[in-house]
Amino acid sequence: MNLPETSYRAVAIITIIVSVIGLIMSPVSAAPGVSLSGKPTWEPAVTPGGSGVPAAGFFGLPTSGLALLTVTFKDASTMVGGTLRNWSFGDGGMFTLRNPAHQYGTPRVFTVNESTINAGGTSWSNQTNYINGTPATTTLYPIPSPNATRFLPNSNINLPPAGLSLSQNITPGEYEASSFIVQPNTNVTDMTILATPLTNGTNTIPANEIDFKGVKVWYMASNSDTSSQITGINPASGQYYGYYLRPELLLKNLSTVRVNLTAQTNELWITNSTFTGYFHIDNTTIGRFPTDVQIWDNATATGQMQPFEVPAGNNQQIWVTTNVSAGQPPGIYTGGIWINSSATTPVALNFSVNVLPYTLPASSLKYGIYFTPTVGTTDPASWSPDNGSFGWKQIPTSEYSAELTDMKNHGVLYPQDNVNWDTLGTQSYANYEKSLQLYKQVGLPTDSLFTRNGINSAYFYATSQTDLNTLAARIQSAKNQSQTYGFGKLYLYGQDEPTPTQILKEIPSLTTQITNGSYPYYAVDTPQAALPAAGITSLMTLSGPTNLTDMSQYRAVNPNIQFFRYDDPQSGVPNPEIYRKNFGLSLWKDGYNGAMDWNYMYGYGQSIWNNYDNLNSGHGINFTEENFVYPKSDGVIETIQWEGFREGIDDTRYADYLTQMTGSTLAANSTITAGIAASEDMSQVRATLIGQIGSVPSFR
Repeated sequence: MNLPETSYRAVAIITIIVSVIGLIMSPVSAAPGVSLSGKPTWEPAVTPGGSGVPAAGFFGLPTSGLALLTVTFKDASTMVGGTLRNWSFGDGGMFTLRNPAHQYGTPRVFTVNESTINAGGTSWSNQTNYINGTPATTTLYPIPSPNATRFLPNSNINLPPAGLSLSQNITPGEYEASSFIVQPNTNVTDMTILATPLTNGTNTIPANEIDFKGVKVWYMASNSDTSSQITGINPASGQYYGYYLRPELLLKNLSTVRVNLTAQTNELWITNSTFTGYFHIDNTTIGRFPTDVQIWDNATATGQMQPFEVPAGNNQQIWVTTNVSAGQPPGIYTGGIWINSSATTPVALNFSVNVLPYTLPASSLKYGIYFTPTVGTTDPASWSPDNGSFGWKQIPTSEYSAELTDMKNHGVLYPQDNVNWDTLGTQSYANYEKSLQLYKQVGLPTDSLFTRNGINSAYFYATSQTDLNTLAARIQSAKNQSQTYGFGKLYLYGQDEPTPTQILKEIPSLTTQITNGSYPYYAVDTPQAALPAAGITSLMTLSGPTNLTDMSQYRAVNPNIQFFRYDDPQSGVPNPEIYRKNFGLSLWKDGYNGAMDWNYMYGYGQSIWNNYDNLNSGHGINFTEENFVYPKSDGVIETIQWEGFREGIDDTRYADYLTQMTGSTLAANSTITAGIAASEDMSQVRATLIGQIGSVPSFR
């Protein structure tokens, strides 16, 4: 039906009125379920065209990017007179503004259409696949085992190949560590990490046997990978420290420590009755924390990591520790680790755990550690995990027990008992008894007990028979007390790092210890220093790398003497590989009997958390805090070096098992020697040992 000209005009007028009303009343356009952000910042001039139908045209900025993607469209139509515009954005969104902004919430391509209408008619501009909303994703970089490589948040140097698979070999009851790096391509404020159960047929490794912690990179005073000493940067100016970004802490809540990469600062979240917030732990002028400070690193209610933030393009390393139950059936268990946030597409890391068909023996080496806090029959009235010389103070029973448990879980079964029983009065013996109760309660072995502060230093150089008789009586009393709790050999620590002169003066005391059924031991940092006392020394803790010449000379005097290692390096160096090698298979290969490194945790300055307040340690040398762990109010915060130490202990257990299966140390020694000579990571050496175990005929 043909309408008269007046009818066309009426239709046009009605259309204009309706559209204007709709323009006034309609909300701003957005994709369904997505709110709009951004407005056009310009209003183009209208280019008059000729008479008749308008010519539609437009462009948008930007036309590609991460979803959520906001695009501002510019109308470039030519027209005459009043013109209406109808936009179709390709995702269900519609609009009638001249220059709209629209947000795309879905990562895909979209075709955009604009129609322009005036009295002369309608024109369409259609641009196919014009907008490309790319997904906000997270790239994963699997790291099969701990190593010496530093992974920093703001650098892609050293990143391993990207991938979506991670695997572990493990035996029942063992702890095994690996890690991966997450790198989102958009800013993330709430990233979460969750594991699924791992399955093998009808058998399952529950998700709660897979633990996640974030690796916190923070500023440290030393850049050394081999020593806790702070070497001079600019001795002329008196500056013996720097600000080096280093990965160290393993946190459930990454915001426990806040690091400013621009200002080069570290801050720790603390709380007490008058203050809650971040406290600087990054320079030489800051003293102790406020009184009664509490430090927490809380997981979620289900034991998971707290959601954390990662800026676009930055890296966050996630530490994965698996601990399968004793008796777990062998086989390859598979599942996933899900990485998700509100700003990124969920991504799954395929995770497999190969449970080997044997259980490792306890290490043939004894692992102790300098453990210097004390415990009492009553807890201290107040306590906070803050001040320097942390190791020498009394801590609550719950904290003492938590630290013993942590050492046990890391394979360190013979921590020193630092409770002083060699002082007058019954209270010191009661405190000593309390420590014995806790050692046994935690489940530490009772065949040997290593004491640190048992002998009063006044008796190191006792010469009078009266003093030696007093020492003998106190040794007998301590032996009786420890034997009541089922402990066997009682080791008594002598003068620390004695000089040749001191060791000669100590001989009467050492002789008294031997004749009264105890076992003297001490640390030696000077080659040959203790040779005159070798015949009356049960154990020497030797510093630094292996010196087979010294060891053979000591054994020529006393074939039964035992050797432990320390200071290779002392604790506090955030390099898991050096502890794994030097306190693991290197120790095993070189014929040591064990290790007793300094220290579980020890602070030199005002605060054990401040790496910059210990520039006058009293040793003539500046040290970083010598920590395998850091204190918090309900236990400890672990470090990557502490995890490396545990891996080293477990390496020796694999060597022991291969020896047990073959009846000889030959195969294990050959593999270890070749691996160390080739500078292989210890994870590679362990993999070879596992392969050799599997090829033993009696095993197959």
